[in-house]
Amino acid sequence: MAGQPLSITLPSLGAAGPTYATQINTAITTLQTELERKVVPADMNLNADLSFLAGALNYSVTDLKLVGLSLQDEAVLTAAANPMSLFVGSSDGELYFNDNAGRQIQLTTDGSVNVSTAGGITSSSGTYGENGVQIRWDSGDGEYELRSGDGTNDYADARLDDVLLSDGSSHFVRLTAQSMSANQTFTLPDAAPASTSVVTMDSSGNLATTRAPSVDTVTTSGNAAVGGTLTVTGASTQAAVTASGLITANAGVTLASNQNITLSGTGYIKHGARELVVPGWAFAHVTEAEKADRTDGLRYRTALGTETRVRAPLVLPVGTRVTSVVWKASHGAAVSHAYRTGSYPADGSGSPASIESDSSSSSGAVTVTNNSTAFTITTNVAYYLEWTAEVSGAFAQSVLYSATVNYITP
Repeated sequence: MAGQPLSITLPSLGAAGPTYATQINTAITTLQTELERKVVPADMNLNADLSFLAGALNYSVTDLKLVGLSLQDEAVLTAAANPMSLFVGSSDGELYFNDNAGRQIQLTTDGSVNVSTAGGITSSSGTYGENGVQIRWDSGDGEYELRSGDGTNDYADARLDDVLLSDGSSHFVRLTAQSMSANQTFTLPDAAPASTSVVTMDSSGNLATTRAPSVDTVTTSGNAAVGGTLTVTGASTQAAVTASGLITANAGVTLASNQNITLSGTGYIKHGARELVVPGWAFAHVTEAEKADRTDGLRYRTALGTETRVRAPLVLPVGTRVTSVVWKASHGAAVSHAYRTGSYPADGSGSPASIESDSSSSSGAVTVTNNSTAFTITTNVAYYLEWTAEVSGAFAQSVLYSATVNYITP
């Protein structure tokens, strides 16, 4: 065979006839045997590239059991100098392929397919891409598809941690699941509502939109920015509304026909500043000796040269806050007036006590504000207003027109 020595005894010159003929026959037989036997690896000593190109045709290497590759320096076997080549890198032992565009591609990583460059996935069984299992980029819609099969709508579920939705800048919305005792499924509505609505969820996790939500309790807390105020626009038809904080109705509250406001326990209706006018004729004499004239049925007047002291009950609900009492009276010269608000036990077990008083000795029309220090009507206490006028000169009559009580219910 080529490159191998042949053990042939060539006929020597001058040899006798039979010997000469035998040597020729032996040489030809040996040569035939060598030419006809199969080539074995020991017969080959390749020292150059072996091409399978014959004319314009490329031929394949067929029926190989395997191809054994030796380690090669991937930095030396560049894709530019060795295009369309497959080899094993000597630095990491990974499989590489040089394509025809000058790119060197690493095909394996630590005993697995190098999917970081392939851009694909592997299934739990079978091989990558089997039966359509893959991640596919849809350039038309600009989206990645997780495919679970070959069908048009064969999409796979995705199990992952948080989901970050980018706004196209450095900001994003993070969707996260809190710690749960069991798996949960939330199903979105099948379409957006025709107008702004409330989103509700049933016990199965189905979300729906409605303009008439039905809930057991609505609780708000904190400030308005985080839901501290419940705003109702239009009519409210709830069977009951319970609030532990302040309810403010900017447009008022209207009850249906024959309906009532019910206050439980010691509750009462609060209001702002109000006034109670107690007319002069509502006052009564403290003692008979101090009796004065009543004139016109509207006012009290002192008799000439006498002292008059009259009282009127101050009737307001418990909890009312009296802010001031304004007296309106007129008198002549040298007349002394006293204005007092007092109280005494409702069961009559004690004597009247002064809360605060004021006095005046000027003449002419006068308006005096008494009780500049506010006080609150308490339980089991009776309150009164008292006006006193002492006349020392003739014709120095004094007249009480009214007492105006200013109060609030805090």
